[in-house]
Amino acid sequence: MLPAHMRAMASNGIKCRLGCITGGLLVATHAWAYPTVLHFMPIAQILKHREIYLAHNAAGTERQIDKRILHSNTGAIGLFDRIEIGWVNDYGHETTFDAKVQIFDGVSNFALSAGSMGWRGRDIDPYLVGRYDAGAYRLHAGWIRESNEHKLMLGLDADMPHGFTFLADFFSGSSSFTYLGFSYEVPAVEGLLLTVGFGIPARRSDGYQGYFNVGYGFKF
Repeated sequence: MLPAHMRAMASNGIKCRLGCITGGLLVATHAWAYPTVLHFMPIAQILKHREIYLAHNAAGTERQIDKRILHSNTGAIGLFDRIEIGWVNDYGHETTFDAKVQIFDGVSNFALSAGSMGWRGRDIDPYLVGRYDAGAYRLHAGWIRESNEHKLMLGLDADMPHGFTFLADFFSGSSSFTYLGFSYEVPAVEGLLLTVGFGIPARRSDGYQGYFNVGYGFKF
């Protein structure tokens, strides 16, 4: 989810955020750099020209699986109202990149984008994702190829009172997860966004997961 003043710059006002759980991390599910997403699912919206979003993330899983709380920083920039480029760094030696191109937006309430997450040398995870705007909520669906496995992505974000937004997404495949959570726009600081998410695995052995994200968006 993006902060309200940045959503106002966008043509569709979609609610989303810039994800930031970095590759390799705790979460055995997805090792990606993240563009604008719900929790982990990329969406058809992009940052507009000269918009920037920077964030810090803390994430972990059940302690019997991994006791660590892992931290990462992430950022993205929008260019020419058509392209979004981002990165994720684990505060160590690993950085991954992502890129997204918006194909169209606002056509009969639909939008479509294509991109790649987790750009690591020659390794890429390409995807195609669409969105339908239905007033107070938005529906998302797409395809991604991760580690040579083709996966279905489904998502929802819905407006709630007092600056909250409900976020949900799902990935199919061998490491299938459903993530549920909320984002909150801090009214005292324009551009400041807080997000929490809880991951439910299809395989119990993968463990429940969670994260907390604090981000700030602005335009230069």
